[in-house]
Amino acid sequence: MATAPTTELRSVRLVFESDNVKKDFESLNNLEIFVPDSFGRKSLRKTIGQLLKDSSVDSLDFAIEGILLRTTLGKFCEKYEKSREKVLEILCFEPEAEPKKLSSASQGRWLSCLQCVRLSDGTQVVAGDAEGFLSGWNLSDCQFSSSWETLACEGGHHSTVIGIDWFPSKHLLVSCLQTGVFVFGTLEGKEGFRLRLYQPVDVKKNSVESVLFYRNTSEEFESVLLGTFKGSILRIPKEEFSLDPGNQRKEKNLLSPGTEESLHGHSLRVSSLVSSGTNVLSSSWDGTVKIWDLNKRCLTSSTNIGRAVNSLSRSLNQEYFIAGNMDGSFTLLDSRQEKPALRKKFAHSLATTAVTCSPCKNHLFCTAGRDNKVKIWDSRALSAPYYESVGKKGNNYVTCLFWDREEDLLLSGSSGGELVCLSFEDARIQLS
Repeated sequence: MATAPTTELRSVRLVFESDNVKKDFESLNNLEIFVPDSFGRKSLRKTIGQLLKDSSVDSLDFAIEGILLRTTLGKFCEKYEKSREKVLEILCFEPEAEPKKLSSASQGRWLSCLQCVRLSDGTQVVAGDAEGFLSGWNLSDCQFSSSWETLACEGGHHSTVIGIDWFPSKHLLVSCLQTGVFVFGTLEGKEGFRLRLYQPVDVKKNSVESVLFYRNTSEEFESVLLGTFKGSILRIPKEEFSLDPGNQRKEKNLLSPGTEESLHGHSLRVSSLVSSGTNVLSSSWDGTVKIWDLNKRCLTSSTNIGRAVNSLSRSLNQEYFIAGNMDGSFTLLDSRQEKPALRKKFAHSLATTAVTCSPCKNHLFCTAGRDNKVKIWDSRALSAPYYESVGKKGNNYVTCLFWDREEDLLLSGSSGGELVCLSFEDARIQLS
């Protein structure tokens, strides 16, 4: 075995010999031991050194999923029905690289949602805001330059844009407004056509709070899900959407979703909708996270977070989900167990407004709060964030996050209209 590392560590993994060498290691054959920053460097090195030398000392201080425990390696192996003699190696994780200082762009209005769009001549960032505007910025060499801005649709002033999607082959930008209007247009802000959700008289105006453009391919909607203020989830089937502007009138009313197309279970505002394979997860101000089977159109499970949830995101491999809570905490839900294990951590002094997981690294996720702080976390060591950014003093705070997969860009938008981009390159964070 290699000698003990000399760099500061954040977590340690024990790798056990597989019982069947022909099979890949099972999840329990790769047991991670997470070491918080508060655990002293010398103690950690000494412990690892003892293990590497296979000495008779059989004690180990470690943290499982952020909770510091004191036990023996023998008891640890016994608990997971493993033999100490089968310990092949100990893998050590170093902290992620520290970021550099950032610059940003601003347009002065409350940003509500963000999207990255790839074009032949570069990348464009599109933002929706609380006053019904869409704004576009060109992003080149991690620097912003303003490109265009326009109302999402005529008469859409003061209706918040709650979601944006992009169809590259059709060159269509799709935006959803809080009033239930879907606008299909170009990247230059030119409106093409719209679909308007028919709302019965008893439905509160501006009731659409969250949207999920659920796709089965990169160019087709399987359905669109809308989370409402009153707690229901409206499912609009793909037959209602046609992405060919030539076959569309200027405006078309969508059919009112029938009872069989709606999902009922939340009692308050549905704050987020997230896809997970054939399932959809929803979070709500009623303090629950629910999993829905879209094929059967039914609820499969419900987890009580115990506090209002503002935002929800899933990890790259879908092993865990992050819920950003109204009390300033986040809750990590480990979905690998039959009953999801909950780990709560206070991240912000005021409400957690947005969360997002990295689409490139399974262990990274980001939280933002009304305290105007953005924090990036390593799920393997939750004792403290490995990166923290504090915004300018004032009443502004971060309202939305978007983590782009293709270029590994993390975007944040604020209530004051500030747009910030963090670029991850060569395992190091470079801020623009």
